[in-house]
Amino acid sequence: MPFRVLILFLFPLWAAAQETPLTTLAEVRAVPHEAAARQLPVLIEGTVIFFQKRSDNLDKAEGLILHDGTAGCHIAASLPFPERDKIRPGTRLRVRGVTRGASYFPDIVEAKLEILHQGKLPEPRRVTAKELFSSGIDSDWIEVEALVVGVAPGGLGFTLVVEIDGLTFLAELPKVVDAAVQAETLMQKRVLLRGIVGSITSMNRQLTDRYFFVPSFDQLIPIEGNPEAGKVPLRTITSLLQSDHERKDEVRVHGVITQLGPGGFFLRDETGSTFVQSAMGTTHPPRSEVEVQGFAAVAPFRPTLRAARVLLLG
Repeated sequence: MPFRVLILFLFPLWAAAQETPLTTLAEVRAVPHEAAARQLPVLIEGTVIFFQKRSDNLDKAEGLILHDGTAGCHIAASLPFPERDKIRPGTRLRVRGVTRGASYFPDIVEAKLEILHQGKLPEPRRVTAKELFSSGIDSDWIEVEALVVGVAPGGLGFTLVVEIDGLTFLAELPKVVDAAVQAETLMQKRVLLRGIVGSITSMNRQLTDRYFFVPSFDQLIPIEGNPEAGKVPLRTITSLLQSDHERKDEVRVHGVITQLGPGGFFLRDETGSTFVQSAMGTTHPPRSEVEVQGFAAVAPFRPTLRAARVLLLG
């Protein structure tokens, strides 16, 4: 068969193949970025694992994260989803869209949604801290042990700061009315964090950091109790993190606030002074005598304190 005739014969088969939609998110992620940029058709059924409906978003692009059992993926539309009032974590959707190759892995844009029914979140995959920077974990629905150490401004919703194996990450949660109150109960607590792994990349799609999307505060599950104040040992500032004191040991310290600072305050007792990180801030002015309950953290020159509770004494 002449070469030209062979090309003409094969072209309809190739074109038909391009019109056959991708039907799993694993297939979408496996598409080379150059091919994904050609907007290949997609038809996916999956479960919503994160959605943040913004009340001020009336005419801008909107997105969610979907998991179909094979992988997770960001799904976006150029305008807010018409079904947005019915979408929540656990909602089962049928999604039609096309691929895009601009992200760390290809994702789906121009999405049209069909709500199938309301379901439950799938069981997350348990991972270790060492796995968090593997490429395949991007957009995965995972569970990992973390320490909640603070809050951060400027996020999409309500942003917590968590520490995993000594590394610091941001965790985005939907903004709810009592978010600050719920966050305060988790300060300096170890939790099982159930969330979606996000990737921060350079302009060349090179990985520079990780963060998490957490569907709700219910997905931050405390894994150890908070000892009663009277059972937590009282220590001096200069005795923090000596050889008889581990970072995981909760302590109490009495002292006087000498100065307020960004994210906390300076505290002095009869042995010395240190900085206390108070994620929710403090309303106690300098010269207030307080009891700080929390955990010591390694820092240059002298350990700092991460406050789980600040009690005014006088």
